Amino acid sequence: MRAVDLYSMEPELVTFELGELRGHRYDHLPDVHGDLWGMANKRVIIRHLRNVIFDDRRIWSLKTIWFNHLPVMIVQNGGREGDDHHARYITSIERYTEMVRYINSLIPIQVMDYEIIDATVNDDNLTNFYGGSYL
Repeated sequence: MRAVDLYSMEPELVTFELGELRGHRYDHLPDVHGDLWGMANKRVIIRHLRNVIFDDRRIWSLKTIWFNHLPVMIVQNGGREGDDHHARYITSIERYTEMVRYINSLIPIQVMDYEIIDATVNDDNLTNFYGGSYL
């Protein structure tokens, strides 16, 4: 079957939850840095073509991923929690790159309070560390 044939299929379900593109042992978005669980969006569309649940753990899943209503890639998962088999097939590297940039823009930057300092205040910790001060 051709990718264009899969893209033209009517999905069983359409979702916008980015976390479902990552599992325990697979990551269909390795270029996205940050936690995606529970993160919904409006521009990345996950079209579930077929989801077969064999028991409480084992699945067979085929999805197409769209960005701004245009196809980007096809993802597969099978087995226990979808981890035993996983694959992705990118059909537009340009749209994939745009999609990754968009998703990364949704992830908040996490900086600890103690890492933020006033650049005009003297702080001995800037040069005294690991048992020495060499300036």
